[in-house]
Amino acid sequence: MNNPPRHVTLEPDEDPHKALATIFDCMDKESLRQKLWELLKTSITGSFHTIPQEEQRILIIAYEQLAVLLEAAHEIHVRQTSNC
Repeated sequence: MNNPPRHVTLEPDEDPHKALATIFDCMDKESLRQKLWELLKTSITGSFHTIPQEEQRILIIAYEQLAVLLEAAHEIHVRQTSNC
C-alpha cells in the first residue's frame, strides 16, 4: 500500500471495484483523508503555491482520485439499487 500516486480513471464500462482497488493500492484511507485536508487548508489560506511542487502534484492527484472514488461509489450504488 501507499505506492506512488498515479492518475486513475473510471471508464464507462469498467468495473468500479477495479477503480477502488487502484486508488487504495496507492493510498490508504487515512493518507487520502490527510491529503484532502491539506488540499482544503492550502486552498482556504491561499498557500498552495508555497508548498513544494511534488506535494502540489500529490495533492492534485489525491483530489482526482477522490473524484473517481465518488464516481465508483455512485456506480456501485446505482447497480445495487437497480437490482432491487
